[in-house]
Amino acid sequence: RRHVRRPLCLLAAVGVGAGECVAWGRGVGGAERWMFALRPPGAEPGRRRPAPDGDDGAAARGRVSCFGDSHTEGVFGAPWVPELERRLARECRNHGRNAWTAESVARCAEGAEPSQDATVLVGTNNVMMELAWRADNQAMISLYKAINGLPSDYRPSVATFSGALMRLLAAVPVDRLRGRVAVASLPPLGEAERGPAAEVVAEYNAAIRAVVAEDPRAVYVPFGESLLGTNGEAFDASYGGFSGTIAEMYWHTGRRWLLPGGPSFGAQAAECGRTVVHDKIHLTEVSASKLSDLFVYALESGEV
Repeated sequence: RRHVRRPLCLLAAVGVGAGECVAWGRGVGGAERWMFALRPPGAEPGRRRPAPDGDDGAAARGRVSCFGDSHTEGVFGAPWVPELERRLARECRNHGRNAWTAESVARCAEGAEPSQDATVLVGTNNVMMELAWRADNQAMISLYKAINGLPSDYRPSVATFSGALMRLLAAVPVDRLRGRVAVASLPPLGEAERGPAAEVVAEYNAAIRAVVAEDPRAVYVPFGESLLGTNGEAFDASYGGFSGTIAEMYWHTGRRWLLPGGPSFGAQAAECGRTVVHDKIHLTEVSASKLSDLFVYALESGEV
């Protein structure tokens, strides 16, 4: 049933996506509608759907909780949580939500059910907020603040991200003696090796490594460092640049999930000369498989 409902939601989202993007200049409310279009009912920022009845400590043994944003949710990019579940032969619960910053993911972790282990991939939206700040893209900043319940004076920076990530890791409900929390570094925004986006992503990845080093349960997973073959295309966080990226995101996602036998995200990336991120943000199937490989190894061995 889940797979039947998803295309129907996407049909509505693809139908309004481009118009809502253009509507940013007329107010944040319109943009919020398309950002929430693919969320299941009750999935407000920082909240989770109730666990099934009978979800006790015994059921938590072996479970993996997967925390993150749209990279983990697996709608706008290639899903990897089902592959992780299959390869580990353990239940993997997907707590990812589109557009969530580290702050919202931390709130989600605070209310999540216990599990044996967990994965964390978070920070891409924090990076995009900082890039928008540098580009004076107030519409994008206001959108993220509204979706994530951030205060009006919130200033995106690597320091605020580090604080949120520390709160997130402290809140992840895994066993403090035997549990593992595999924390992945961020994939690129765009596919340029240099430039503002590459520099900010590198700063945030350094912060992730530093925070992980302070948590005895955490394992650093060098996901971003493992992604090769970028084409040099930069990420543009200006109003016009980001609007174009979001329109492409909806176009690729609609083709992937709506069309019978629709093209994979990787095939659509290739049409644009890309290999790692199909819309300059979200993962292709090859990238998602690499992430699954790294998480499997981290959770099984305790190192990468």
